[in-house]
Amino acid sequence: MSTPAEKEKQEKQEKNLAKKVQLMRAFEGGVIVIVHTVAQALLAERCGASGLIVVGRTTYQNVKKNGKVARAPDPLQVKDVMDNVMLPAIARVSIGHEVEARVMQSSFVNGIDESELLGQADPEKFDYHKLDIPVIVCVESFDDVVQAIYAGAAALRPKVKGANGLSLETAEDTPHIVQNTVVLDTIRANIREYKKLRRDGKLKEKETKLNVPVKSIEEVMDNGIRLPFFAHGGIIHPVDAAFLMSSGYKGVIVSVQVFQCKNPEKRIRSLVLATKHYKDNDLIAKLADDHGTSEAVA
Repeated sequence: MSTPAEKEKQEKQEKNLAKKVQLMRAFEGGVIVIVHTVAQALLAERCGASGLIVVGRTTYQNVKKNGKVARAPDPLQVKDVMDNVMLPAIARVSIGHEVEARVMQSSFVNGIDESELLGQADPEKFDYHKLDIPVIVCVESFDDVVQAIYAGAAALRPKVKGANGLSLETAEDTPHIVQNTVVLDTIRANIREYKKLRRDGKLKEKETKLNVPVKSIEEVMDNGIRLPFFAHGGIIHPVDAAFLMSSGYKGVIVSVQVFQCKNPEKRIRSLVLATKHYKDNDLIAKLADDHGTSEAVA
């Protein structure tokens, strides 16, 4: 049985997490654009983006050289972006790197994107409840979802799998539309498997494996994923954005590759429209006519 102090701590934790989740809900129905520079951030803002993810220029080779512990963007780079735009700015950090996350929090960012593309500092999730800002966590299975929620994630996105030898930018900018749908399908299939385990009286085994209480596992099983879940991975086409929204995602993270399109301003505006009005087939057809379904970069 919990002590009064433990109950008070739990209630405070839940209240703080609810605030963080609410902050991430502001991005639902919109696009978050990945940027390197102030110029890119200003363009995204002008085109109607809901927010930004600020990233550095770390390469896959550097990740290998650094023992799979890449670096978050320079705090000065993040500050420069934030000083010039009004949009909420999210900073990208390595998976499990609590210190990187705290450095970014001290830079007054609005959130953290814990990214597989920057490598893994620690295979174990740190306690996101310790941060004052929301964390987006990458997932590829129901196990990941349960662990992320229990650790205090405020939003989720699919995990992107880069190819060996490619820069992280290239890996991220390769279209991963199928990965987005596979992740959703995998999670739904996993939930069915978990429910069968419960019927067979074997759900307790998952508690030990995941280090998550059965009660927390069942809550997600029965109530669904109540966190914002954003599509992510090489998304630069309006038709893809609309498709992923119709698949069940609540918003879209747009690749930095969008700035290499022939007309990035027009493309971002179209992505914003497609994400917001994904059920409007006539509009999506018009946007597809404007940009095609295969043209990518200049």
